[in-house]
Amino acid sequence: MHTAILIPLTFAGAMLLEISRLPAGSLGWLAWCRPEWLCMVTFYWGFQSARGLNPVVLWCFGLFVDVLLGQPLGLNGAILALIAYVVGLNCERLRVNSLPQQVAILLMILLLAETLRSWILNLAGHSGWSFETYVASFITVLLWPVFEALVKKWHLPRSLG
Repeated sequence: MHTAILIPLTFAGAMLLEISRLPAGSLGWLAWCRPEWLCMVTFYWGFQSARGLNPVVLWCFGLFVDVLLGQPLGLNGAILALIAYVVGLNCERLRVNSLPQQVAILLMILLLAETLRSWILNLAGHSGWSFETYVASFITVLLWPVFEALVKKWHLPRSLG
């Protein structure tokens, strides 16, 4: 599939998964096990795309998620732009890293993003800080190899022979 089509499709799918919530009455602890889909997609396309990602477009995606989730405006946009910036600075190094090294780097970036999100939400009075906020980072890291393999399967050009 062509990259110009696949990038918007993966971001649209990630946004739908990001804003989806569990039904009322389901197990409460499952809410903490939701992966950070937008961060994972931003990380993937940040080091796969030759030109990088446009931080303004990512900020708009994050702003849209902020409005739908009722979070402070600009929070998710700033986090996505920060991820794109960090990955863009190191994209050449990330491309040559092995999968365990990519997982470790993704975990560090996600832990930083979750710390920033928790700090801002705490300042805004939305929620207190707890270790449960980091569970999503570990779930995202566990899903990273599967996500990368699926997107690479669609992203890599097919041979005509």
